[in-house]
Amino acid sequence: MYHTPSDPRDRTQKLHEYAFGYCLEHWAWISPSDHSDDDNMEVCEAFTTLITERYGFVTGIEDLGPDYVLDRLIESCDERFWESWNSWSQWVKDTPIKPYIDPLTVKYWTCDQGDALLPLAKSHVENWLDAADYGAARKSYKFARSAIARTSLRNLLDDDYEDDDIDEEHEEDGAEENASKEEIYGIIKAFDIQLRSNSYYALAVVLNLRGNREEAIMELEKAIEMSRDPIEEFRNYEQLAAVYCNLEKYTDALSYSELSLRNSEGVPPLFLSRALLTKGRAHGELSQYEEATVSFEKARLANLDRMVSGGVLLEELSLHHKSEKHEYAIKILGSWKPIERLTLFTNNYCWNEWAEPDAHVLLRVVATRSNSFDVVVGMFREVIQTLDAEDAGAPLRVSLAYAHWRIRYDAEAAKVLLNQVLNSTSMGYNYSLTDAEPCDVAVRAINIMSDIMLREFQASKSPESKARILTEAKTLRQRNLPQSTQISGSQLTPHLLVLARMLRKMGPAQEYNDVLQQAFDICLENLNDSVDWNDSINLYHLAMVLMHMDGMRREAEIMNSCQWYQINDSESQSAEGDHDTQSNEAHAPQPVDGVYSDVEDITDRVNTVGLNSDASVAQDASLDAGGGNVEDQDEKEDDDEMEDEDDGEDSDGENECGAAESVTEASQAGSEAKISDDGASKTEDDTEVQESWDVGDASNKNYCKGVCYYNNDWEGWDAEYPMYQCVFCTESILCSDCHTIRLNYNEKGGPGEREADFCCANGQYLVGPVTGWQGVRDSTIFMDGEEPIKFKIFLDNVQHKWKDEWEKFWDGH
Repeated sequence: MYHTPSDPRDRTQKLHEYAFGYCLEHWAWISPSDHSDDDNMEVCEAFTTLITERYGFVTGIEDLGPDYVLDRLIESCDERFWESWNSWSQWVKDTPIKPYIDPLTVKYWTCDQGDALLPLAKSHVENWLDAADYGAARKSYKFARSAIARTSLRNLLDDDYEDDDIDEEHEEDGAEENASKEEIYGIIKAFDIQLRSNSYYALAVVLNLRGNREEAIMELEKAIEMSRDPIEEFRNYEQLAAVYCNLEKYTDALSYSELSLRNSEGVPPLFLSRALLTKGRAHGELSQYEEATVSFEKARLANLDRMVSGGVLLEELSLHHKSEKHEYAIKILGSWKPIERLTLFTNNYCWNEWAEPDAHVLLRVVATRSNSFDVVVGMFREVIQTLDAEDAGAPLRVSLAYAHWRIRYDAEAAKVLLNQVLNSTSMGYNYSLTDAEPCDVAVRAINIMSDIMLREFQASKSPESKARILTEAKTLRQRNLPQSTQISGSQLTPHLLVLARMLRKMGPAQEYNDVLQQAFDICLENLNDSVDWNDSINLYHLAMVLMHMDGMRREAEIMNSCQWYQINDSESQSAEGDHDTQSNEAHAPQPVDGVYSDVEDITDRVNTVGLNSDASVAQDASLDAGGGNVEDQDEKEDDDEMEDEDDGEDSDGENECGAAESVTEASQAGSEAKISDDGASKTEDDTEVQESWDVGDASNKNYCKGVCYYNNDWEGWDAEYPMYQCVFCTESILCSDCHTIRLNYNEKGGPGEREADFCCANGQYLVGPVTGWQGVRDSTIFMDGEEPIKFKIFLDNVQHKWKDEWEKFWDGH
């Protein structure tokens, strides 16, 4: 224990966590050949008790929390663990110790390896079905599943199961961990467990969480029928209301919420708070905002020993936004305790290329529409001051800087905060409370500062001023925080594009070439590797890079259209997947008699075991300042036109807006096809073919960054909702309405609100999808009226054309 707390109770807890968290790993190092027979018998009996005693090890590891599932407990010693188990099993079989050792121990050590963890799994299942609340049921089920996956019963489990952490107060929100009802009921039948009234509640909790709503209702009705305890009845009705919320039957949900709350005397505060939250959500979905607000406030006050989560606080604040009572929202925020504001501001802090914390978006909306920006700034500073005690204020400083920039267009206030962040250092650990990664914070600070500098560069009429801004922009990556973190090359692509825009105007031309080529190479490297998770962002970035090269708009539009699809070859993916599967199976326990598929055989097998009744970080290459000044730039008409669009310095601005509008019309004209659920376009005649479009990671959701404030988002292409992406800004994705507002703002000076400063003046926009877009299948691009082409071949063609365009750039005087 590196940081031993002064409180003895904390030390005990740390010892508890260490003992239960590492006992299996340490046990795996013990060998029977190193000890006497007496010592070995003691080890065997101790391990048997550990695995088969429900209220010992099983309860202890569950107390660690759901992160300590069996996968984590033995993942560092998986192969060694099973080698050790087999050596001990063989020792028991070969050594004449049966008269001197407990029969249960002998029975356990002579079972098949595939049955070794069945007692552990059964204890977790029993804990699940005895759970008295949602959190305990979910946790025990997760542990049970983890143990079963390492036994001969693993064929009971769904292969495509996904398990994400879900807030205990938020399982009603529709977030699911997908496990089939066959898996859930199969586990209960395999272990032959008799269900009681409480068991039906615990079963319903897992069914609801896994998306099996109708079955959850059926089990809860059984629980209600069998219940004789008022608190059990309260809990059952509350869970039933939660299920109906998930089914979007909010009137029914409200009725069952009121049934649960009709007699709340003696109900534990946690249950009462959850019931009030469910009632508040039902009111909110029925647009009964005043009633919803009352329920949320009561929920906050119902459990004074345990503060509600940041997600719940965000829900409450969102209600005031939906009811357009933004002044009241500010009043409510002010009435909260500082710890509650801290919880809201640090809740679910995730800020990457695609999204930022929902709470911060909502706070900007409320601040703007209530004319209370200074009040919200004060709250930000209060939270930052608290976080600074742990050297953890940097993430919130970036958010506050962004608010200054987006709401007030106050570049100086934003730069003060960003400079504080960039001048700080990091030891590599995530920031406290927000859990933000230092590299992500550094990238966000660089990107926002780059945007500010680009605006200043565009507005400046002085070559000296432009040169100063360019020099300052070049040093951003050499500041303290970026230098003390590992930032991948792809994270800095937007910053490189800002530098390229400045260098195109100022020179030297060789440096402009180097910077743009570096951005191109980073995207290319990431798209040519075997890693899929970062393809979407690199496709988007590469589209932006290509838009900076004359003559490559068409390729940019196609690249941009690919961003929601799997573009790697399916055969190579399958080969890698097979290799991973074989590797995992090599470490998994293999039953001597094979894997059991018949449930009755499984049950018999369980009862014969000794059971109680109970991708590497890319190094950031520095820019080489080289080459002479740009010579004879005016001789190249295309270069002049691009420069004028870059800086928005033409008196009429027609080139920029005209280019954007023409691309918009072309894109909309080519996107009249119907859109399927997975985001791929289709016609009425090719539905069967289109169902197989290889849609990529849907977590890469794009949000509009305009005045609608995230009211519009995209998970795929939609002909009715084109997406506009500014080529100049580091991040500016707009919906149709916000794009129109921006164009009107350019032309007429805007609506008189600083909200319209969400994108640079006279920007150039890439609109998706490209005209004639159909989709990607088997790593092949399909477009109307064109021959299908493999993505890798298309990428090679782009490389060749890129090289040709550079030769044209450098050709001549």
